[in-house]
Amino acid sequence: MDISPIQQTNDGILGKDLHLFDIRDAQLPKKRDYDGDWFFETAKYPEFLFYMKSGGNYKLEVSDEAGEVIKTIEESGIKGINRIEWDLVKAEAKYSKSAYKGGTSLYPAGNYQVKLTSNGKSISGILNISQGKAID
Repeated sequence: MDISPIQQTNDGILGKDLHLFDIRDAQLPKKRDYDGDWFFETAKYPEFLFYMKSGGNYKLEVSDEAGEVIKTIEESGIKGINRIEWDLVKAEAKYSKSAYKGGTSLYPAGNYQVKLTSNGKSISGILNISQGKAID
C-alpha cells in the first residue's frame, strides 16, 4: 500500500479544497510471444491520489499529448484522501470481455495531462507511461 500521501499531508495541503498528489510513473505490461493471465499483472497501473477538503463529486480527465481527452472518470469522493486506479484499456477484445485475452488494446507509452476538477476547483498533473520490457 502506498502511504506516501499520508506522509506528505501537512497543514498546507489540509488547507486546500483540492490537492492532487504526485502521480507515480506507470508501465505497460511486459510482452511475450503468447497470451496469458499474467500479462496484465506485469503492468504498473496509474493511480491518482488526491485530497478533498469537503468531499463531493469530482471529474478526472486524462488527455494525450495532442490535448485530446481520452479518459474521463466522474464519481463522488469522500472528505480526505481518495484513490482512483486506471487499467489503461483503450478497447477490450471484441470476442471476449476478459482483459486477459489477446486483442485488448492499451493506451501507448507517453506523457499524459491529468486534470482533476471538484467544486469549481481544478488541479493538474502529468502521468508518464513507459513501455514494459519484453520477457525472454
